[in-house]
Amino acid sequence: MLFRSASKMLVEGTGLIAYKKDRPVGAIGGVVLPNIYNPNILVLTELLWYVLPDFRQTRVGFQLLKAYRELADSVADEASLSTLTSSQINPSSLQKFGFELKESSYYYIRKDV
Repeated sequence: MLFRSASKMLVEGTGLIAYKKDRPVGAIGGVVLPNIYNPNILVLTELLWYVLPDFRQTRVGFQLLKAYRELADSVADEASLSTLTSSQINPSSLQKFGFELKESSYYYIRKDV
């Protein structure tokens, strides 16, 4: 499902897949949407960013982030992405690419799910 979604974004030009020897090992992608407060500003909004566990602690995540930033520069005025609190991504890595912490998200999960 993950790589199928990334493939759809590839067709639309807003998804990227990292490969090692023809094997997909990570993906990042999103959609370009108008900013809800100013529709003249286009935002590349990340929907997925995933690296297979065996390829974490390698350069795959860094390369995907770099490519996402380059994509944002070519298709939008701004870009957003999110990370899980359990993520091993160092915030300084995001800051090196110009990303700034602008908001936090909270999730509610029903107990019976």
